[in-house]
Amino acid sequence: MTWIIKRTNQFKKNYQKLPQHIQDKFKINFQKFLINPYDHQLKTHKLKWLLWWFTSSRINDDYRFITQIEEKEITLINIGNHWIYK
Repeated sequence: MTWIIKRTNQFKKNYQKLPQHIQDKFKINFQKFLINPYDHQLKTHKLKWLLWWFTSSRINDDYRFITQIEEKEITLINIGNHWIYK
C-alpha cells in the first residue's frame, strides 16, 4: 500500500531535538510501521481518553512516536519520550 505521510510542526520540532541514534532508530522502525503498523516489535497501541484517535509506537524503551492513521494517510503527530503524552 502507498501511504501519504504528513508531519505536524510539533513532530518536526521534536524530531530535530532527538539524538542522532534515536533519529536513526526511528527511521528503521518507521519503515517497519509502513509495512505493518501493528508489527509486534513496535508495540503499537491505540491511546485512551482524550487521545483515543491516535496510536503510539515504540522506538526503544524510552522513546515513542504518535501517529494518526486514516485510510491512505499517516500523520506523524509527535515524537519523544513519555512526556509526549501530556
